[in-house]
Amino acid sequence: MEEPEYISVQEASERIGICPDGIRKLAKQPGFPCVRIGRRYIINKKRFFEWMDKNEGKEIVIE
Repeated sequence: MEEPEYISVQEASERIGICPDGIRKLAKQPGFPCVRIGRRYIINKKRFFEWMDKNEGKEIVIE
């Protein structure tokens, strides 16, 4: 079985062009594919892009 690959908040923000704080706010949304370890979030890379595809065309409000 293949191990999932994880990316950092910084890597995710660079890939989709929003600031790291935006990714951290997204990480608090239900269903966002991340794990919080202490104060750090790690994001399942494959599930992150699946989440992006699933939410294509939707407005995601981050406050």
